[in-house]
Amino acid sequence: MSQYPTLPFTDPDVIASNRQGIITPEQQEILLFYVSWPFWGCLVWFILTGLILFPFWWPGSEQLPAFMMPLYVLIFGGGAVLTTAMFGWQIWKGLRQRQEIKRGPVVWADGEVIVRGERFEVLIPDGRLQSPVQKFNLLPGPYRFYFLPRSRFLLSAESIEQNAADLVANALNIPRLPADLTRALPALMQTFRFNEADLAQNRAGGLTNRQRGRIFLDILLYLGMLLAVTFFAGLVVAGYWFGWTEPEIPDSWLFQVWQFVCLGGIVLFAFGYPLWNIATRLIDILSGQVSTLSGPIQFKIRGGRSSTSYYVIQGQEFQVKHTAYHSFIEKLPYHVYYIPRTKEIVSLEPVEGRY
Repeated sequence: MSQYPTLPFTDPDVIASNRQGIITPEQQEILLFYVSWPFWGCLVWFILTGLILFPFWWPGSEQLPAFMMPLYVLIFGGGAVLTTAMFGWQIWKGLRQRQEIKRGPVVWADGEVIVRGERFEVLIPDGRLQSPVQKFNLLPGPYRFYFLPRSRFLLSAESIEQNAADLVANALNIPRLPADLTRALPALMQTFRFNEADLAQNRAGGLTNRQRGRIFLDILLYLGMLLAVTFFAGLVVAGYWFGWTEPEIPDSWLFQVWQFVCLGGIVLFAFGYPLWNIATRLIDILSGQVSTLSGPIQFKIRGGRSSTSYYVIQGQEFQVKHTAYHSFIEKLPYHVYYIPRTKEIVSLEPVEGRY
């Protein structure tokens, strides 16, 4: 389990510093961590390109046939030029970003978080803000954003609606919910693709026909994967059967056992993975059963930057989209409705109060 650092976008102390035009040391450290990734990625690619080209430049190395040289120069020479240009651009861009992160200043503008497809975007009057930290927990709605003007890195945000509601609640001396539930449920519906009719049926422990249809589309996807694996496996078998391919297998019995284990594992996974997913989803559709868990949700990331996101509730993990991070409120309890065998969330709703 790996958890990359996340900026405290809604922390009151951080917002207080950003209001004064100051970037906090914690924000500096986290942003510098993220902006270094493209630089080192380009450097590694540059080195790998050099290692590919180097054997052909070494004196006495085996040269390519003359008719292959233009293609070689086009592919590898063009790749080397492109990589060098990208590397130089990342150096220049990274140095500018590091300078701004260390010195500031921090500016602000009023804007909003909107949902566009499956992406959440941060918009202000003169454009869009970005963040190298892709997981920021801001529900859709109006905010005052604090950011770096040149790189347009988002640093923190305070809800304009929430501040106004708190002022009214304090003036009237009435209790205020720990979070704005009126915006929480629509954000969940957008991310997990359910509606009020789905939610009502899930509360009763069943699936709607609409949800069954979406699960069936997943079955078709895995069925296509299974057919593709079968097709390529058939080509390989046909190649051996008709003598198109004659592999040279060493006489060593140890090598043959190793090859059998490796190929057997690949075949087992290639066929077993889609078959398992098809079977579990068919059972969930036929049973129509929906299970429920209640409690606060914890968001976790596994696998680094090319990562998989999870909701964790009562110790159980549910794989979700990365955009699901925008859609829940920390420390607020939820009812989570899911299909038990596939362990896929079909709907969820916040519960008033805290755990």
